[in-house]
Amino acid sequence: MSEKLLDNWKKVIQKNNPELAQLFTHDGAFPGYSSTSPKVLFIGRESRYAPTENRVADDLAWFRSLTSTDSLGNYWNRIITLAYLIQTGQKYSPNQTPNPGTILDQMRATDNYGFAIMNISKYLNPEEEKSGTSNFNLINQFLEDSELDKRNFIQEEIALLEPDIIITANLWGCKIKKKYLDMVFPPQDLAAPIFDKAKNACLQNFRLNGRAIKRIDTYHFSAVGNDQKLFYDPVMELV
Repeated sequence: MSEKLLDNWKKVIQKNNPELAQLFTHDGAFPGYSSTSPKVLFIGRESRYAPTENRVADDLAWFRSLTSTDSLGNYWNRIITLAYLIQTGQKYSPNQTPNPGTILDQMRATDNYGFAIMNISKYLNPEEEKSGTSNFNLINQFLEDSELDKRNFIQEEIALLEPDIIITANLWGCKIKKKYLDMVFPPQDLAAPIFDKAKNACLQNFRLNGRAIKRIDTYHFSAVGNDQKLFYDPVMELV
């Protein structure tokens, strides 16, 4: 993704909130994304545990340090498995779908991960001792500092990544202010939902720059619950 966009974005942050600008983290596409079909973009809330300002580089370094038997945690288990299922067009099967560690082994071997990650907030949440809680004050502060009404950096990032499918991590079911979500995903640019959250996922076509992108909202990727029932089955039915 264009570093120029992120650099310009950070300049706005530095102007509006120089104290928090040091928490600004880059995100974007993993290797193999541009040649993958369909291209899947996962949008979460905020970054954590990033040693540097480059989220993708940090995650790749961590991936390369793991073995197939190491635990990835709910967040990455679900993202890696969903990316695999969507890329292969398969439905999830407990007996046939490879485990996340094996999938990651295959991705590492070819240096082809084929998905992108971005967060609605670029501020790193430094509260590691509260790792299960999003810092919504910090998230909303970032969205205010970004001045999205003047330049919609988040929509520009999505447009540069050109995803075919966007999977969002329960952005509407939390304390992110609606006025900011409406700037990123304007209601007039979202078609009527096909599923509601009673079925664990919601699909809407999102119109951006003349393209119709499938936007699927799920539970947060770290949510407690059954992977297949909460994520794999409902997402693949919609895909």
